[in-house]
Amino acid sequence: MQTTARVPFSSLKTEGGLLPAELLQQLADARELVGLQPDSYHLLPGKRPNKAVNRAWNRCRSAWQLFDEARRTLPPEESGSTLTRECWLLVLFQELGYGRLQLQRRGRLSDDGTPYPISHLWEETQIHLLSFRQPLDRRADSTPSFRRNPHSLMQELLNRSQR
Repeated sequence: MQTTARVPFSSLKTEGGLLPAELLQQLADARELVGLQPDSYHLLPGKRPNKAVNRAWNRCRSAWQLFDEARRTLPPEESGSTLTRECWLLVLFQELGYGRLQLQRRGRLSDDGTPYPISHLWEETQIHLLSFRQPLDRRADSTPSFRRNPHSLMQELLNRSQR
């Protein structure tokens, strides 16, 4: 069911329930919005959130541009795993607040002891970083010993784990 609401603003019309008109009105009426103070983002007092956002955006954009340039010239026989991980994904995860992801040299064991070659870990969350050349729905030719594609690999590990 689709709902449409008129908001008391001349240029806004909301559809569906994602941003209800009442919420937009509350935001407009608020004098001090919760979540916009520097401490909400773990910033030092006096630091402005928009400057921190711009800094993170510029770092990610710069990393992406360098990565994109390097991947375009990468020889076809190279997997691109290290390039993707070091020049793009680890920078992105760091800017998203994960810090430096922990490499899992031996992969991950499910609760029943089945080994899974998952590349990284953040706290107790498994994160599998792949090359830009690796399709998520096909098994990598470089790992013939493991018969699952990356998506199935992660899904099976999650299904077999209680954490």
